[in-house]
Amino acid sequence: MVGSYKLLQLFEIAPVNRPVLEQALLSRVSDFEDAVIEQSGLLVGADVIVTRNTRDFRNASIPALEPDGLLLMVNENR
Repeated sequence: MVGSYKLLQLFEIAPVNRPVLEQALLSRVSDFEDAVIEQSGLLVGADVIVTRNTRDFRNASIPALEPDGLLLMVNENR
């Protein structure tokens, strides 16, 4: 449980609302659920999308990183 609270301090939870869903329908990301993630990330100004399936985000407007890639990026910026 403590780990979850630490994550909430580090990351913002992006909202999913009607405008996000409408933009997801127009996205170049072919999978709708992935397009929703992309569009909610754009709404909050996300730097990256963290996923184990970066291939599905190759057409996204936000770069996608595997979890290991995020850890490397965080460690480099310390």
